[in-house]
Amino acid sequence: IPRIIHQSWKTKNLPPRFKTWSHSWKKKNPGWKYNLWTDETNREMVARHFPWFLPVYDGLPRNICRADVSRYMYMFAFGGVYADLDRGEVETHNATTTTLELLLPFMGFDFRSEHNVPNAWMASRPGHPFWIHCLMVVEARYRILNVEKMTGPVLLIDAYRDYMVRMPQELREPIFFLEPGVIFPFDWHDVPKHVYEICCAALDTFDPERCKALYNSTTAAREKAWTITYWSHSW
Repeated sequence: IPRIIHQSWKTKNLPPRFKTWSHSWKKKNPGWKYNLWTDETNREMVARHFPWFLPVYDGLPRNICRADVSRYMYMFAFGGVYADLDRGEVETHNATTTTLELLLPFMGFDFRSEHNVPNAWMASRPGHPFWIHCLMVVEARYRILNVEKMTGPVLLIDAYRDYMVRMPQELREPIFFLEPGVIFPFDWHDVPKHVYEICCAALDTFDPERCKALYNSTTAAREKAWTITYWSHSW
């Protein structure tokens, strides 16, 4: 997994919070290449590296859908680590110290949930065939109106299950999952109310310093997590 961080926003002008959190990734990972993608450069990437997908990309109904599929393309074309802008680095990133080729995160312990593998963080070597499989699944269902099923985390876990069934074993390169707590210190689908109110950036009660203090008070989380998520609902 190469030492590249990918993040994306509509333009190069980040909102103040996102600018602060994106800086934490650069500060914690000196020497890494950092890419901030925009709506404009995403489309240029699709046209250059995935021209066969461009009609589907342009036909997607919402910008968040195009942002979703662009993440899968970063992983295939360049590799590295993708992270949403509403997450800050807690520790120097360990994804590139592993020999594993593709990492996805579990958010919680409900492994049957179709929302338990968010596409808010991913790490991969370039050229892993799973990402092309994701794009093919998007192509097959891109008229579904539900964003999460069309391009988001539900699509991601559905594509994984389909990949494991349909991809011939001799062509199926492995995918590995990080245990709950490594990327998501809190399970947003089962989080206590007081944690949600402090740590959700979409709320007026959001307090990043108190959220960090809450995180630091939890020994198990502090020893395990690479990042902390503030769940901004920016799309």
